[in-house]
Amino acid sequence: MKQLTDLSGIGEKTAEKLRKEGIETPEQLGEAYEANRGVVRKQGKRVQSAARDYLIDERGGFTDPYTGASIDASNRRAFELLGTRKVSDFDSVSVDGANPSVSPDDEVRKFVEPVREGTFSTDVGGDDNLMQFAADTAQNLGLDDLTSGELQDVNRANETVSREVTLREQSSSGSTTTARGDISVGDYIKASSAHGDRSPEARSVDDRRKAERTQDYEKWQSAPDRYDFPGVDTPGGAGRFFPAEQSYSKRGFGTGRKRNRDRDQVAGAIETVNELNSEQQQRVFGEALGSVSNPFDDER
Repeated sequence: MKQLTDLSGIGEKTAEKLRKEGIETPEQLGEAYEANRGVVRKQGKRVQSAARDYLIDERGGFTDPYTGASIDASNRRAFELLGTRKVSDFDSVSVDGANPSVSPDDEVRKFVEPVREGTFSTDVGGDDNLMQFAADTAQNLGLDDLTSGELQDVNRANETVSREVTLREQSSSGSTTTARGDISVGDYIKASSAHGDRSPEARSVDDRRKAERTQDYEKWQSAPDRYDFPGVDTPGGAGRFFPAEQSYSKRGFGTGRKRNRDRDQVAGAIETVNELNSEQQQRVFGEALGSVSNPFDDER
């Protein structure tokens, strides 16, 4: 019967530490690895690799506890080269305590699921190298129908549409703008898409009619004939709440004009969304929006 010390990378001292944790045999080590027990993780890469070697040699493969991927001899190399790299290999990832969900010893495979869900940037802070490795891991292990590049685009798009922009209502004279609160870029895009799916007649009537305003997308979606979503179906259209320029108070006296960066951000986000395929849009919004009309196209 094989002993722990028969496994490559496990000496007597390490074996004794494992025994104190209730792991007496290679089989128990393999089971602990697949269960993602902390005792295996804290012993380091050599013990984890030894557990994987045992599972491959004795069982023909194993299920990775982080990704759910089935690993065998055919994809073991890709798994080791990509999935088991550590966060500490990526100098641009902050591991100084600012993000408690990330530690230097975390392996790339921990972030495969966030990348597939499109939430990587929120969880990890947007490190492109780590995101690429996680997306490459998903592709090479056959975990997703989207390619690595498509998964990365989903995460970047999700970060873009999660940002908030300020509504700045332009006066009837066009000389001043007044801040009317913030909305998420994603809510604006979803409202624009839903409004665009209505019949031309319904859009025309709604665009002219003045109704109670709401910045709550769900509320507006439930009764678009009752509410107006600023810049979508309000009289004056998108330009009324996203004018090309915004006014600001100068130090001392008077007002000035400057480019409205929020308008540029919304316009750029719509372009980004329109470059996604239906499955990618599904990951970002929970639904496929198709092509979303960009109200600022003529001015870009």
